[in-house]
Amino acid sequence: MRKLLKISDVLTKLKVSRRTVDYWVDNGILKAIRFGGTYRFHPEDIDQLSESIRETMESEHQKILVVGEDILMRHSIKSLLDRAGYSVTVVPDGDSALRLSQVQDFDLMLADMRMPEMNGVVTLKAIRKAQRCVKRDDTEDDC
Repeated sequence: MRKLLKISDVLTKLKVSRRTVDYWVDNGILKAIRFGGTYRFHPEDIDQLSESIRETMESEHQKILVVGEDILMRHSIKSLLDRAGYSVTVVPDGDSALRLSQVQDFDLMLADMRMPEMNGVVTLKAIRKAQRCVKRDDTEDDC
């Protein structure tokens, strides 16, 4: 039988935060043994979770929308995220992001906070509002 792992070993192996491990333990995703005031983990459970995470990341390429007026910044971020295995789409402004979000779903949006006309916060609020209206299938004035 292999030695039980400490929380620091799990954080290093899975490359996640302590908060993430606590969430997994609290929600039954990861089995932990309470040992004094800390957790200990079976290496087999960590190996299984690590493999599950890897398979999920390979099968579900996370889609990211990058919004910003600076073309160099957009393409630098795209290059980094592409190499990390994400599916990345870039657009130059909030209006383009809003139109694109109506025909395609994204898991994450990175937006420049200082864009002319429609900054990142305004863009995100407009996208959320449009998504709420579509989900409710509303035709009210606020949609």
